[in-house]
Amino acid sequence: MKTFYRIIALMLSVFTLLALVACSSTPPDTSEVGGNGDNGNKNNGNTVQSSAAIKAAMEANDRLSGTNYFLAADGSILAIGADDKNCARAYAQLANVKKIIKGADWGSLVLTKSGELYRNSSGLDFSGEPYSENKKVAENVTDARFCSNNVNISGYCIIDGVMHKITTGGEVFNASCNQEFKNYPSGDVLPDDAVFIEVDKHDFIVLDSKGKFYANWTSEEYNSLDFTGFEDLAIVDIAKRMEVMNPTVVKSLTVAGIKGDGTVVATGTYASDILSWGKLADIAMGDGLIIGFTEDGKIKVTGDFAEQVRETVEGWTNIIAVEVGYIPGGIDHVVTALDSSGVFHYIGVEGENDTAPSTGFGSLNGASKYGWYKFTPDGKEYYIEEGNWVEQTEDDE
Repeated sequence: MKTFYRIIALMLSVFTLLALVACSSTPPDTSEVGGNGDNGNKNNGNTVQSSAAIKAAMEANDRLSGTNYFLAADGSILAIGADDKNCARAYAQLANVKKIIKGADWGSLVLTKSGELYRNSSGLDFSGEPYSENKKVAENVTDARFCSNNVNISGYCIIDGVMHKITTGGEVFNASCNQEFKNYPSGDVLPDDAVFIEVDKHDFIVLDSKGKFYANWTSEEYNSLDFTGFEDLAIVDIAKRMEVMNPTVVKSLTVAGIKGDGTVVATGTYASDILSWGKLADIAMGDGLIIGFTEDGKIKVTGDFAEQVRETVEGWTNIIAVEVGYIPGGIDHVVTALDSSGVFHYIGVEGENDTAPSTGFGSLNGASKYGWYKFTPDGKEYYIEEGNWVEQTEDDE
């Protein structure tokens, strides 16, 4: 089944010029991609009063991509695996990178601190040589997400509080897509003050500045969930696991959020586990993994793959950021984290049972068979040798 999905992903990457459906019937005006037209009410930021721990967690989370890319405090891009060196090298060429947002295919979105959004694409050129390049697609962006599976790849970004569709190739529609996002159960449409976005599969969930959630999701199963108390939220997320042998059937489904004071709300398959954790600083969810951590940095874990990662992730201490994600074509499910000492942590689940080794990335402890690389803003490149960073030279190539 995994091979089948990868074949589909490859076919989609080849036929990226196929017709794409916009938020409306009007195709994108690529002459004004990422334009700054008047969108009505502007985003004034989240008015929910969040605890210091939540604010710190949200800021630190920008340094995690949920996959095999990490953003160091000095602006360097760290990567796992030789196959990702070209992408990491390209990311490091951008000034003031704020966050790397992994796409479902072999490209990514990169958001800078000044609000510029780049679509990165990579692959092999006509001569068979690997390449990776950044294309600026929008400005004044505050957040963005790409779908997390390889079918009909698309995403959304927030510009001045308004949702804009992103196509497979990275084009950003100028038209507002706010009408696609509705609150449950009220049916209210998202106003022009979106401040936060998360995704699992093709299911996107957004918060407005008052902490009210709005969703654009694809399964009827959401209609049976009880969203009582989903108000005044600082964070919200989804974990949607599909049946392996029948990918149209939902196996587990959970939606959870954190209020400004750390109080948790949750509904669905693993809601009781999440509610038993007490107050949280952050929660990261996706497919079969749900990871939270308390204000004192203790990890909590539940979900379909909880037992595969529990022993490792519960051993991580003083955590200040956590993220879950995927590595297309490789490790299926990933947990990444950052602790208060600046050490990055990583564990991956491949298939239904296997786990990749955990590695203290920042401390260079336990360097694994995958290989670790660093690319600095000044153009230097490093690899790990016996637990130390060694600068790459022409003689090493």
